[in-house]
Amino acid sequence: MIEPKRPANQAVKLDTNYQPRIFDKNISFVPRQISPKQSEALRIIARQVAAQQELRRGLNRLTRAPQSHPRGEEQQERFFTLSEERLRLLESIVINANDAIVITEAEPLEEPLGPRIVYVNQTFTQMTGYQPEEVIGKTPRLLQGPKTERSQLDKIRQALSRWEPVRVELINYRKDGSDFWVELNILPLADSTGWFTHLLAVQRDITERKAAEYELKSHARASAVVAQLGQGALSGTNLDTLMQEAVKLVAQTLEVPYCQVLELMPGGNALFMRAGVGWQEGLVGSAIIGAHDRSQAGYTLLTGKPVIVEDLRIETRFSGTPLLHNHRAIAGMSVIIHSQGNPFGVLSVH
Repeated sequence: MIEPKRPANQAVKLDTNYQPRIFDKNISFVPRQISPKQSEALRIIARQVAAQQELRRGLNRLTRAPQSHPRGEEQQERFFTLSEERLRLLESIVINANDAIVITEAEPLEEPLGPRIVYVNQTFTQMTGYQPEEVIGKTPRLLQGPKTERSQLDKIRQALSRWEPVRVELINYRKDGSDFWVELNILPLADSTGWFTHLLAVQRDITERKAAEYELKSHARASAVVAQLGQGALSGTNLDTLMQEAVKLVAQTLEVPYCQVLELMPGGNALFMRAGVGWQEGLVGSAIIGAHDRSQAGYTLLTGKPVIVEDLRIETRFSGTPLLHNHRAIAGMSVIIHSQGNPFGVLSVH
């Protein structure tokens, strides 16, 4: 058992008022106060995990007591009974929690080691795909990956170095390599003497909430783009300038490097790059793309529906044009621009 050093000249007591928020899946994305039962459950977890250290110490002292002590056996039996009751209560709360719960040793906090996992509940297994035997004795850093934000990890390390609770939102990784957003609340646990012995982490999957937030932000940015374009049209801005401004705003809004307006040429066999952003110099105003069904733009006109491409390298509906291949564009989306009931052309982003 490790016995972490307490911070110098600092009172170290378990903060039983700390309350990790519990996410209610039935009220999506709406923050709310945790209920008294949930608050008490988390406080019990914090108290009981730390209390086990004291119970073990007490049992060790009783075991070493002289056999002639008249109440030694009774006291030892009472300790065992109390320990078993608390363990059953703790197990019931943790196992049935809707959030993933991870308990680790308190130290070391320094990389690359990290504190070792001593317990995970069933929700952790369901959330990450890892079985308990695959993570016990390992560091929680096995859940981190390329998209895990360094600033959030630094925030955790700095707070725990002061033995303070911390809350962050970051990207973790499942066993299969897929990523997901989590809200992570970490609480240092101290025994009755003030020594920090464990860390309690409550992990909640907030991927859907993050997606909703992104959608709202995108909608707000799109509304701003429409309003700005409307102002340009009302001010008498010529069509070429308006289209060029439109592709810039769309690219910024959707956070993509390439955007273009392809105008359908007379005869309907080709598309002309009327406006664009991100493309090689000289292409805007001169590039010609076939309107046949073998190109994404032509396929969009043929189907009359928005077309989404996740990976052009394995796309089977059409082949990529030299323009897209030369710019190493892999994913994209295209929609028809209508004018007085007829297709004017195609707006696409990549």
